[in-house]
Amino acid sequence: MSAAAAFIIGIIFCILARLLYFSSVPIRPFVLCGDPKFLESIYKYCSCLQEIYRPPGLWGRSGHLQTIIHGLYGRVKVPLVKGERWTYTMSDGATATYDIYESSAKDPDKDDCLLLVCPGIANSSESVYIQMFVSYVLDNGYHCAVLNHLGSVTDVKLTSPRIFTYGGTDEFHQLVLYVARRYPNHKMVAVGFSMGGNIITKYLGEKRERPANLVAGVSICQGYDALRGQPILILANLRDRKSVV
Repeated sequence: MSAAAAFIIGIIFCILARLLYFSSVPIRPFVLCGDPKFLESIYKYCSCLQEIYRPPGLWGRSGHLQTIIHGLYGRVKVPLVKGERWTYTMSDGATATYDIYESSAKDPDKDDCLLLVCPGIANSSESVYIQMFVSYVLDNGYHCAVLNHLGSVTDVKLTSPRIFTYGGTDEFHQLVLYVARRYPNHKMVAVGFSMGGNIITKYLGEKRERPANLVAGVSICQGYDALRGQPILILANLRDRKSVV
């Protein structure tokens, strides 16, 4: 093997090692909490937070590779779950929709818990990752309800001059109220993905009355500052348009 070929192979290996994070060292999750007693109770029921997570060596360390694998495999083997669609007319005339799913897997330890799912930007209960999440939740004995963002479902027409907004919590609030009336004896946990994480976090911090059985919220892959991120999104969109033109 020539020196040039060895150099090229070495460069490729370094790039792959960098992209796949082979050199990263697994550590314990860092949990930030202002209430030591509350943190102690979290550790009691989620002991895995005190353990070192060791992801699969080949693909588990890279979010990019995980996204590629899911894009190829996840769209081929997608569990199709059907729920009961509920429609609500907002004060401005907008038609909000939610899908309710009830689990057939009976588990007395989980039968009184229900998840309220808020998808990411422009997503709905029909999105692939939401379908997979709902299927997993149902198989494990939990009921769930999913918010469909305004304008994200093709067969639901817009009935007001707006779509969803990044900080809009009104549609999610109506979902919470409806589920609380329908399942008054269930504990409710809000789960938000990406932009949905921002929405539920903002909702839980707002000064408004919420049902007492909404006990917790889980934000997954949430963005931190929409206003600071907006110029980046606009520039990326402009670059995409230039490439298309």
